[in-house]
Amino acid sequence: MEYKLWYKSPANMWEEALPIGNGSLGGMVHGGIYRECIYLNHDTLWSGLPGQHINKNTLHLLPNVRRLVDEGRNYEAQKLIEENILTGYTQSYLPLGRLILTCELSRDIKEYSRSLFLNSAVCETHFNCGGVNYCREVICSYPDNVIAVHMTANKHGALTFNATLNSQLRYKVDKKDSTLIITGDCPSNMIPDYMEADKHIIYDNEEYSRSIHFSVGLRANVKGGSLLIEPDKISVTNADEVLLLLSSATNFEGFDRIPGSSGSDPLTKCMRILDMAACYSWNELLSRHRTDYTSLFERVCLDLGHQSPLPTDERLSSYALGIHDPSLDSLMFAYGRYLLIACSRPNTQAANLQGIWNKDMPAPWSSNYTTNINTEMNYWPAETTNLPECHMPLFSLLKDVSKAGSEISRLHYGCRGFVLHHNTDLWRMASSVSGQAKWGFWPMGGAWLSLHIMEHYRFTCDIEFLQQYYFILREAVLFLLDYMKLDDNGYYVTNPSTSPENSFITADGEICSITKASTMDLAIIRELFESCIEAQSILKIDSDLSCLLSQMLCKLPPFQTGSKGQLLEWLNEYEEEEPGHRHMSHLFGLYPGSSISPSRTPELAKACRKSLKERITNGGGHTGWSCAWLICLYARLGDGNNAYHFVNQLLTRSVYPNLFDAHPPFQIDGNFGFTAGIAEMLLQSHEGELHLLPALPHNWKDGSVTGLKARGNYTVDISWRNHHLVSARITAGQNGVCHIRINEAFTVDKYVERKENSVLVNLSKNESVNFILSV
Repeated sequence: MEYKLWYKSPANMWEEALPIGNGSLGGMVHGGIYRECIYLNHDTLWSGLPGQHINKNTLHLLPNVRRLVDEGRNYEAQKLIEENILTGYTQSYLPLGRLILTCELSRDIKEYSRSLFLNSAVCETHFNCGGVNYCREVICSYPDNVIAVHMTANKHGALTFNATLNSQLRYKVDKKDSTLIITGDCPSNMIPDYMEADKHIIYDNEEYSRSIHFSVGLRANVKGGSLLIEPDKISVTNADEVLLLLSSATNFEGFDRIPGSSGSDPLTKCMRILDMAACYSWNELLSRHRTDYTSLFERVCLDLGHQSPLPTDERLSSYALGIHDPSLDSLMFAYGRYLLIACSRPNTQAANLQGIWNKDMPAPWSSNYTTNINTEMNYWPAETTNLPECHMPLFSLLKDVSKAGSEISRLHYGCRGFVLHHNTDLWRMASSVSGQAKWGFWPMGGAWLSLHIMEHYRFTCDIEFLQQYYFILREAVLFLLDYMKLDDNGYYVTNPSTSPENSFITADGEICSITKASTMDLAIIRELFESCIEAQSILKIDSDLSCLLSQMLCKLPPFQTGSKGQLLEWLNEYEEEEPGHRHMSHLFGLYPGSSISPSRTPELAKACRKSLKERITNGGGHTGWSCAWLICLYARLGDGNNAYHFVNQLLTRSVYPNLFDAHPPFQIDGNFGFTAGIAEMLLQSHEGELHLLPALPHNWKDGSVTGLKARGNYTVDISWRNHHLVSARITAGQNGVCHIRINEAFTVDKYVERKENSVLVNLSKNESVNFILSV
């Protein structure tokens, strides 16, 4: 399969440009003719300085809040929290700058196209000007940590242009030897644009700036013509071929260290990167880039039929008019995998709200890590679509916030372990956020993120990884053990508690979000305690804690259903302030959790379906990431047609021309949630068995997928025709017994035990089993 985004004209806005990245360095390529612009980003370019927001009021006010909630005075509890406990805000992810190429060309332009080839992560621009064919290729190399721009023409001496660099940050431009450079620093504080302030962007004194400093370097290698490097630009005249190399570095040294405290110099780093990359020709750089990238991307291929020859923006328009184009679904699926590879690689920062791509200062919602859904959704496809390496930056973030959050747990709550609320940033802020309690007070972020540890283990069976990260899982559990309190019914509950960003109406008509034991809290706690018990069993440690957790699981309130048969969002049935709310928090147990399922808990699954109907009828799923969550939820219900409806909805109303997810504005979580949702429609493994094609929709009549991953370290290939499975191949990553469920009659080449629609197979590492549809 060739996966390609392509267009007949240059990008007119940032959301039409094409993204490239290597996890650390990112670019948005516009494909301009006379003026090419590549917006630049760096993963460690953030405002701010190390340090936590400590609020000494929290610990002594918490008993009063709990008492008010217990007395049914929820609104008073909320006001107490908002006026005295909520503290601070995160810092902002920043745009690095722009590379601008100003070209001397006539106005006779023909045969224009710009493309992003997902199979090779190469961005290309082609056009004919005055009878000369021009080609510009751009890559962002992980092995060599540079953006490389290769320019050619089919006529000698046809390349004449100027290259400049600039930034929205405080910076200086100069030349050093054969390199055009900019150096600058970041604001020491950025106040979000949704908060009132006389000044939102605050810099230190330029001579004594403690904030992050950065450098960008640009070099040119030309064949033919001439090259002139001036203090503010690189000029190329009448060249035959040009290779531009761009690198960037900062003096960030860790979330708890002052930038540059060890004496590290970003310019020296930058020049060293360029020196090493300059040892390679364009063909060598391209080969190294492709070898690295394809080793990840080519693991999975989804084929849903004939690829349309239309440009991507025209395909989107036709799709919105109801033209059947299932290959656009597979392109969007592949695009999510491309984006994850491009913005989350080992030893880089985790993907934030915009992955790694941001043009604004300040960025929307500070382009931070929002852990009440968005950060987690970024990594939903990491395991199922066979990119476990791309999951690793999230665990690095988690290791940091477990350290930072232990201070907040102790000083704010008097608890052991660690806590993380709904936002964090490069400095690993762990406290609650100023504003309204419905988003600011949510101490479950660390617990949810910690669940990714066991998910990574379940897919990879990497016991060394589990041994390394188990302590984080344990610390998240310890916080909750201390935070939960016994209620009058003999259940352990969270108090105070919220359901992320949602509110209810009290009996007195007050809009409120503070209560106790929200359904999402309970679902996360169940998953976390069960995961910790599972890890303890595997590692053969902490048996006393395991026993305690087993007892505590029996003392959690059960899920509740309401008067309409719906799963309740809160322990009590309140009137919802916004029945069509974008968050589906109370359905966590269905997805991404696994405590609710049609087979094991049919009544709760039915209640989830009723909740979905109520939420959607009232306008839910109207944002990109929310729509993506609906795909996943319906897939878990085995409802392929409803899941596909939201595949269609997301592509119809929630994407920009470059297929970036529209919240709006751009947020990358919807791209990742979309990819995860399609994987979930084709393969599920959360119930101890591999379920093939559990939610295949009517619109995908024929197709195949190779390389999906299942829990237990299995790799799965599936092919279907006329909505029926034709063949499947399952390959084991380790020795064990595999339980497979197929909703078809089939033959199988080996098995231990066989039932009507399932089979047990004993497989050795790297051994495969094949299924063929019975005719």
